[in-house]
Amino acid sequence: MTFPTIRPKANPGPSAGIKRPSMALKRYPGFVLENQQTGQASTLRRQALSKAAV
Repeated sequence: MTFPTIRPKANPGPSAGIKRPSMALKRYPGFVLENQQTGQASTLRRQALSKAAV
């Protein structure tokens, strides 16, 4: 029985892995407000769905 030769691990290239997201886009005024509004909208939708399920 012959064992396969162990290959060395490849070094990751410059584009390997997930890039760190730039948070600069989220710093504009109004972003937090938009987040709150979308969060509230999804909360209301969830509540309405749970009431409809009962």
